[in-house]
Amino acid sequence: ERVRAGGLDPGLFALPLLQHLELGAGLAALPPELCGLAQLRSLVLRHNRLAALPAELGRLQRLRSLDLSANRLTALPPSLGLLQQLSGLNLSHNLLAALPAQLGRLAALTHLNVSANRLSALPPDLFQPGLPLLSTITAAANLISQLPATVSQLPALRVSEGPEGP
Repeated sequence: ERVRAGGLDPGLFALPLLQHLELGAGLAALPPELCGLAQLRSLVLRHNRLAALPAELGRLQRLRSLDLSANRLTALPPSLGLLQQLSGLNLSHNLLAALPAQLGRLAALTHLNVSANRLSALPPDLFQPGLPLLSTITAAANLISQLPATVSQLPALRVSEGPEGP
């Protein structure tokens, strides 16, 4: 099933087979009950007012795509590192000054977008061999001056310095 909701109806949490959910109603907080939707594969929470995420988010074990862009996030829960099937993570246009090292545990991750945040560095743990499929990192419009030396440990990563980069 696929649901696009403008508000949060309590009946939403009674849909055990729900696989795609998009919530863009200016939400300021996510109810922990959302993390009980065990079959959820895609969660789109862009253009809300989220400043924090519940630790229970790590319970969404089947999640493959998570879009948290255009919110007010200042930190991420370490439990994001438990999402072993996650292949796409969009954290762009938030207020993040750091990323949790646990993101380096997302073995299925192929695309990471952290552009337009307040990052001055990417964690070295992000570039460990535990992310063999990571092919794209978008980190424009941040304060990053250089990448960690460990970036060379990611076999699938393509590096571009900008529109005219390699």
